[in-house]
Amino acid sequence: MPEVPPLRLLQVHLQLAFISAPNKVARMTLANFPELQRLSRPARLKIAAELWDSAASDALPVPASHKTLLRDRRAAYDRGETRTLTMAELKRSIRRRK
Repeated sequence: MPEVPPLRLLQVHLQLAFISAPNKVARMTLANFPELQRLSRPARLKIAAELWDSAASDALPVPASHKTLLRDRRAAYDRGETRTLTMAELKRSIRRRK
């Protein structure tokens, strides 16, 4: 019997899980997939990268209001109307929030 590629195995598990309990799919963790837990770290990272790439390719529509906001903010930046931070200032600001 040929070995099933790990990503294909994960796809099959996800499909079966969604069919049997669609509301539980969002709560899935690695613990739901013991076969994947047994894979080497590089193999798990490869699968994670493939999953990320497949999700990233599912383009979501960007609302017109978001496009307008981004365009307006970029125009304000280009006109020099916005305050920018150096990397050091940004890091200090983040540290102060903790």
